[in-house]
Amino acid sequence: MPKLFARAASALTAGLCLLGAVNLPSVISASTVYAADFQEKGNVDGYYYEVWQQNCVGEINYENTENNGFSASWKNIENTLAMKGESFERNKTFASQLKEYNVTYDADIDYMGQNNFCSVYGWMEKPDFMAEFYIVDSWGSWRPQGNGYDGKDYGSFESNGVTYDIYRSIISQMSCFGDGTPIRYIYYSVARDNQAEKIDGTCNIKNTVNVADHFKA
Repeated sequence: MPKLFARAASALTAGLCLLGAVNLPSVISASTVYAADFQEKGNVDGYYYEVWQQNCVGEINYENTENNGFSASWKNIENTLAMKGESFERNKTFASQLKEYNVTYDADIDYMGQNNFCSVYGWMEKPDFMAEFYIVDSWGSWRPQGNGYDGKDYGSFESNGVTYDIYRSIISQMSCFGDGTPIRYIYYSVARDNQAEKIDGTCNIKNTVNVADHFKA
């Protein structure tokens, strides 16, 4: 894993990242934003939030709620992502410094039988590459795993009583980013079993994720 933790852009301490997609094998991650996409970001009560919608297709509704939470809903989209959490000071916080870093969240999600998932999310960068991570505890009709090219399976490990499988992908870059665009890796830590409890069609997912465990793995 890369050493430099430039920004944890979603669920760290506050909540989680919700990603919805029509065609998940072609998912473009949140850090890749094209001119035709919609993006909204800001800070509220000390927490960073971001909403992304691919090609401005469909509709997404996002609302910051009490206790540093948020709610989001969408329809008729290609890909979309909503996230909220702690933002680290750029170029001054390293993954190796995080000996223990826990994220506790409690969320109700209606997957509506579609290929959406929720995760702890963030990204790191150095001059020559970028790496994103998704720590996935719950999903709808599609269990996330490595896609893109040069996908690798790094086996499994256990953290806080949950067994996770680790995957890595390299995502090809579009020419619109220019020749200086760094290589972009995506790491998925995916729970072996879906951790959501389904009640009346709605999945409740709550967990404490030690992010440092996943970095070490």
